[in-house]
Amino acid sequence: MIHIALIHPQPIYRKGLYLLLEELAENMVVVASTSNLRDLINNHRNALLDIIVWDIPSHHVLAPGIRLLQECFPLAKVLVLVNSKNTVYAGLLETLGANAVLAADCELNDLFSVINKIHQTYAPPPSSNHVQEPSQISDLPSLNQSEKLVLNLLHQQLSNTEIAGRLKITKSQVSTVCQALKRKLGVKNLAALLEKSIQLQLIKSIDN
Repeated sequence: MIHIALIHPQPIYRKGLYLLLEELAENMVVVASTSNLRDLINNHRNALLDIIVWDIPSHHVLAPGIRLLQECFPLAKVLVLVNSKNTVYAGLLETLGANAVLAADCELNDLFSVINKIHQTYAPPPSSNHVQEPSQISDLPSLNQSEKLVLNLLHQQLSNTEIAGRLKITKSQVSTVCQALKRKLGVKNLAALLEKSIQLQLIKSIDN
């Protein structure tokens, strides 16, 4: 039996999906249903979850959200629902650790198929309890204020041109800061930079 958690802000949609999964999917059971990620973590920390189906409300929450789900429910696979599979951050979600991304208006059979597919992939057992607290990582690379500001805006999916306009600097200066960030984190591209900064919890140290 596949144990599923649903995260969706709309109670009617959430209830409807709950009923469909319970009635039509013979090998699936919904063990948690919440309106947001925080409620899932606070109220269902001891639940044994196989799949978390999360309708993501905004790209601003995708990076910390994926990280928290992975840390608090290390055995669970994350299926993210977005407005369109072709959104600018769908690929980034997969890079950051989502096991699958689907359009929120997908066919029910497609949803069942993806749930079964990612459930069958191997997940290594956690080293301790099933539910883990977020890790504390030491020896973080030291970032100056400019690097922190640029990294924050990169996580908001802004382009170099948009970042330059926001910070009132040149596009060339933004590129220079990005290159410095990549050197400090030991990565070669933007996707790896964003992923590594989340893994190191650098996003926590950034001023909004």
